[in-house]
Amino acid sequence: MLGKSVAIGVMNPAEKNGGGGPQHFRNKARWDQRVKVRYRLHQTGGAAVEQAAFTSNISLRGAFIVTPAPPSPGTAITLILQLPPGGTEIQTEAEVRWVAAGDGETESGMGVRFEGMLPEHLEKLQKFLSELIETLDYDDLA
Repeated sequence: MLGKSVAIGVMNPAEKNGGGGPQHFRNKARWDQRVKVRYRLHQTGGAAVEQAAFTSNISLRGAFIVTPAPPSPGTAITLILQLPPGGTEIQTEAEVRWVAAGDGETESGMGVRFEGMLPEHLEKLQKFLSELIETLDYDDLA
């Protein structure tokens, strides 16, 4: 799937069903792009189990990760992104900012904010996203 820019201002999945959940503010574009990820929760006393998932959108600052059982907001995770083509891996810490239960129309998962990404990993992610921009069909933005 070709990455397509999604300009996101305010998103509140709970309002869709008339609920009163927290609002999520973004002022950066995210790209509709599936990227394979692995993540594990930060735990004390015991090995964390690694989970496989994928993103439904991604930016330099965060992503939405599709997963059937997302951890609670505020949870710290270690995230490994496998960037196509070739599966170049970048690792970063992240914080779960919000979760979506999934209702048949939306996917279950978590919005995460990247934290403390190494400069060389940030460069790789920036290169990946800039290549998406280069291949974007600008008619899709109209």
